Amino acid sequence: MSVLKRFFAPSPFIQLHEHSKKVHECVELLRPLTNALLAEDYEKIEELHDVMSKTEHEADQIKTKLRDRISKMYFLSVGRLELGR
Repeated sequence: MSVLKRFFAPSPFIQLHEHSKKVHECVELLRPLTNALLAEDYEKIEELHDVMSKTEHEADQIKTKLRDRISKMYFLSVGRLELGR
């Protein structure tokens, strides 16, 4: 690995975008979940809970990889504290 590549790592924004897409998927499930709660459709609630839990876990995995990657970078185009809040 060249010296410059160690100092100027690839942009973290690709993984940040992937994380935001996963979060958006979770948010999109809130309306159907609320409707199922109001209708007392417990099978649908359980189904949506499982999907939401899986999607949240995937988002957490992306965020963890992003944080690990950021901790290994020397210089970023943005502050480390601004990413992964």
